[in-house]
Amino acid sequence: MVVQIFQSNFPEYVTPAGKKLSKKEKIQLTVDVGLGTEVECKTSSHPLKEQKRVVGKLLFLYEAEVLTWSSSDFVFTYSVPTSNAFGGVLLQSPSSLTIDQREMFSLYLFPGPYLSKKVIRKEVLFVVDISGSMKGRTIEATKSAVIAALLKLDQGDLFSIMAFNDQTYLYSSTLELATEEALQKATDWIGMNFIPGGSTNMSIALSQAIEMLSGAKQSVPIIFFVTDGAVENERQICEIMIKQLKNQGSDLCPRVYTFGIGSFCNHYFLRMLAMIGRGHFEAASDADSIVARMEVLFSRAASTVLLNISIDGLDDLDALQVYPSVILDLCSEGPLIVFGHYRGGFPDTLKVKGILADMSNFTIDLKVQRAKEIPLDKVIQLDFTKKKLKGFTWPFLLLKILAKQQIEHYTSQAWFLQDKKLEEKVAKMSMQSGVVSEYTRMVLLETVQVQEKHTSTSSGNKGKKES
Repeated sequence: MVVQIFQSNFPEYVTPAGKKLSKKEKIQLTVDVGLGTEVECKTSSHPLKEQKRVVGKLLFLYEAEVLTWSSSDFVFTYSVPTSNAFGGVLLQSPSSLTIDQREMFSLYLFPGPYLSKKVIRKEVLFVVDISGSMKGRTIEATKSAVIAALLKLDQGDLFSIMAFNDQTYLYSSTLELATEEALQKATDWIGMNFIPGGSTNMSIALSQAIEMLSGAKQSVPIIFFVTDGAVENERQICEIMIKQLKNQGSDLCPRVYTFGIGSFCNHYFLRMLAMIGRGHFEAASDADSIVARMEVLFSRAASTVLLNISIDGLDDLDALQVYPSVILDLCSEGPLIVFGHYRGGFPDTLKVKGILADMSNFTIDLKVQRAKEIPLDKVIQLDFTKKKLKGFTWPFLLLKILAKQQIEHYTSQAWFLQDKKLEEKVAKMSMQSGVVSEYTRMVLLETVQVQEKHTSTSSGNKGKKES
């Protein structure tokens, strides 16, 4: 949505004293949802007049003569009526300044109101670091965050809890139904067993977690991994996880959601681990932000509506590169966005497939169109989270620039593969987009203009020599 506000006024010395002259106020509004569907206008703070209407795009104009400028905020709301999942594919050619000169595409898929209500049943295993470094406010905040996540489980969900340091400690060796009684027992168990001490052995905890969640058929298995530490064998852990997830007999392999606490944990490792497990990564910089940030991550994990997503129609393209490389699940919290580069002729439609909550197959055809007014290299992805405010639940939009996500993605891969070429690519992307990366630095330069004073020589002094 683009809003342009025009105001015309004369300086005070032009207006005759004691007279109030009218001023011209003008607002031009363009709404382009890019979804290939109709747009319904809801409310407007100013009397807008519709100028143009095409599928997915509206143009409005407000123009008035006023004695004083409007002091109220401009508010305009609209909706896109749909009950099912919907989306599309946008194509764009790179600019001459873009590092990657391949063609670009962006696929987006929204769950829609109907699909958003069909959340898939979950099997959640909370794997929580209780090594010595977690002591103090960190472990207390982590306790509160995990208990809050437990209370968000639905009645049909299954769960268990694993605490680990150099050993593992299980609340239950099998997953239990999230009944009120079981959740109270789990809360008591957390209070007695989340006691920091010992060293950190992530490998044994993750391997045991994969084994516990193997064989799921009617629900999505989720490992919710929380740590504040770093270990020496992190690349080896990633390699083991890749092999274990590939060897899973079930189509519903465990999803891995990782949560890092503080500045000492390896964010690239945790992000890579989440990528391998079709999950997401989140971090809290200090103890005060643990509860809020973990709520964001768990809300995403708990709202899965479409699993095992695949895209048909890309096989005939040349030099194809898709981001993210492993397509994530669709959540009701926000859209799925897949971005990529390619060469060759792009098909007119793409077919997206997946598995629904009742384990039935889902298919949707997405129309392909040229993005004339949307810069795909600077697309902003909207992630929807919920926050309580004065007794009401308000949707808040977290804006994430796609370039930042790509840089984080490639940086994690560069760390895992120890690939210098990927590091160079990240550095170039960073310089082009202005997003700081691991391999670049931000430099602030203050420029001060110094006005040189030129002294003119009077005619009487011209030609005079000093003796």
